[in-house]
Amino acid sequence: MKRIPTWTDIDSTTHIINIRKKLVKDGNRTIEFVPKKWSLRKVAIPTDVMAMLEKLPHISNIVFPTNTGRIDQKLWEQCKTIAAKAGLDADKFMPKNFRSTYATNRLRSGYTLADLRDQMGHRDMHSVEHYAEAMRSEDLVRSGNVDDGWD
Repeated sequence: MKRIPTWTDIDSTTHIINIRKKLVKDGNRTIEFVPKKWSLRKVAIPTDVMAMLEKLPHISNIVFPTNTGRIDQKLWEQCKTIAAKAGLDADKFMPKNFRSTYATNRLRSGYTLADLRDQMGHRDMHSVEHYAEAMRSEDLVRSGNVDDGWD
């Protein structure tokens, strides 16, 4: 099942989204949402993102609903359309790209691997270590040390 944020999940004072098991109203019906692999957690929201969320209309209990207040089942297709308009290959555009970008940006901004593991809902460090490996290659290029030893 998709991640369905509701307004009651978001604490605008602390800038935290609670990822939890819950019942979600979708039009006339109520469905149960269970986080992937029961990965219950609290995710920090940057101040600028929180400001954008606060400007959204509250037409239903769902944060990103359709115009009628139901769960948006076509959100991923809309993301792929935007990717294609940006000149990206929409066939290679995957949800994990968002997670990978989030993870590497967090590491670049000073998150520890433990922080990243918790924010992404992983149980062990091994699940996030590959993001640090990618960062090491970037550090080698940035430092100039990638050129050492070739002469």
